Amino acid sequence: MNTSYVDMYFIHYVSNAKKELTPEVKAWAEKAKAEGKIRLFGFSAHKNMEKSMMTAAELGWVAGIMMSYNYRLMVKEDMKRAVDACVNAGIGLTAMKTQATFSANFYSSIGSETDEALKLTRKLMDKGYTAEQAKLKVVWENPHIASICSAMPNMTILQANVAAGSIRPAYPVATSNEWTNTLNLPPPATVPDVPTSANQQSIMTSPSAISCAWLCTTTATAIEKPHQGCSMPYPQILRKTS
Repeated sequence: MNTSYVDMYFIHYVSNAKKELTPEVKAWAEKAKAEGKIRLFGFSAHKNMEKSMMTAAELGWVAGIMMSYNYRLMVKEDMKRAVDACVNAGIGLTAMKTQATFSANFYSSIGSETDEALKLTRKLMDKGYTAEQAKLKVVWENPHIASICSAMPNMTILQANVAAGSIRPAYPVATSNEWTNTLNLPPPATVPDVPTSANQQSIMTSPSAISCAWLCTTTATAIEKPHQGCSMPYPQILRKTS
């Protein structure tokens, strides 16, 4: 990796911290830190997160945990207690599986849909955020969560995530005048077509066909521009004005 140390060393997929975080593991972690190979030690937890988090808070030598945590799980009382225990123990928390997607359910606990959970995202969606952005935003708004580990396989999802973390919800759809006045570029009718190289086409696939958008990455504005034969991956980041 061309580095002499790592900042945070994780043991992956810990499901029973009492059994897996043994004295031998602690000894190895302390030795690695003393030798300057790692700065911090922690683990990821996809299932049974709450119990492993409570155990880690009691151990006193775990610095960070990346756990399944989303709008469904965060309303559970046992998760609330686990988060509080970790915060009081000085453990940094990184949330993953924030979208609670069906595919993640095969190897992670993602929680169940409840009215209480839906209210959290609905409030943000009513302000203009997409469903996917709202799921990120509601986790970010918890001050006890240090960061989110979010899969971003293409620029569309990356920009949607950035927008979710900004003050402005979603991406506004720019008018022709806004496009030319702000960016000093030609109107949408004469904007070059969306690039379609083999590599770019490979990342522009999705289960459902959604209109492409010509994006300006510097100003976070977008012009809706249908593109024959191309489907942008979800989430649909353009907020309709009509």
